[in-house]
Amino acid sequence: MESIRGDIDGETDDQLGINLSMSNDGTIVGIASPYNSSGIDSGHTRVYQYANGTWNQLGGDIEGETVNDNSGTSISMNGNGTIIAIGADSNDGNGRDSGHTRVYQYNNGAWSQLGSDIDGEARDDNSGISVSISDDGTKVAIGANENDGNGGNSGHTRIYQYISGAWIQLGNDIDGETATNYSGIAVSMNNDGTRVAIGAYLNSGNGSYSGHTRVFKYSEGSWNQLGSDIDGEAAYHYAGIAVSMSDNGSKIAVGNNVGSVNVYEFIAPPKINSVSLTSNNTNITVTTDSNVYNTNGASGDLEATDFIFSISGGDAALSSSTPTSIFKLHKLNGYLVLDYLALLLEKKS
Repeated sequence: MESIRGDIDGETDDQLGINLSMSNDGTIVGIASPYNSSGIDSGHTRVYQYANGTWNQLGGDIEGETVNDNSGTSISMNGNGTIIAIGADSNDGNGRDSGHTRVYQYNNGAWSQLGSDIDGEARDDNSGISVSISDDGTKVAIGANENDGNGGNSGHTRIYQYISGAWIQLGNDIDGETATNYSGIAVSMNNDGTRVAIGAYLNSGNGSYSGHTRVFKYSEGSWNQLGSDIDGEAAYHYAGIAVSMSDNGSKIAVGNNVGSVNVYEFIAPPKINSVSLTSNNTNITVTTDSNVYNTNGASGDLEATDFIFSISGGDAALSSSTPTSIFKLHKLNGYLVLDYLALLLEKKS
């Protein structure tokens, strides 16, 4: 790999390049300097475009709101490089260090803010510690790793959508599992903003501070976990301190503090058209139109040849005058669920 026509230098004590984000085609790059001192540590972001063999600044500096904001703590650029989200985790707009995120669009040679500031929920949330924007720039995920929604410093992530000139929260808060998880230290969305990976590097699910990453999918107005927790391999790995999701949301890379990166792929359960349940050593076949996940043994004094039943619809269930079990399709994922109620069996004519 070679440098493309020269370095892009920062100003004194800027720490230019501590965070950056690039357009899909690699010709536009946003570079953060969270310790820039136009106002003491107010921070700023500069965007450059590669043209005719050189990197040229695109528009003016995007300055932090005020002193000690650390604007540029995180940045994320959309696919064509015309929209950029900038986190300032030390902004005091909703209380000291509540943090905020601003989104800017490039138009007519200048960067103009889209909508209002997206403030953290409360004091000391550090909202904007991480941000990730969708490919079209209309959705943004924002991590607040010191939010207390599920215990002190459990952390949370919120996703917003730009609608009619305003940023509106999309679905529920995604809270960390428990106190001191610092969930939201890293976030990454897929291209269309329907999946998000969230790192919680101080989670202790596999040993003290092993860390973990969770992936969520937006469906029917809420964010629901996709698959199980991705735990760090051992104590003090701090897995989830950095995460990155593929365009389609099927793969994620998870960084840790022990010098390695692990890549994971989500493999959906296979589609099954039928499954057999055993009842008194006799098989009863359940046929469905959707995916079938875990199945359980049936019980009761039923003859498989005497009864038939089908399952269809989102959360529809079948019941019986004979105490057995009820089966239903989960309304969110289409999986077959055993619910320990009664099953309605329709006798063959």
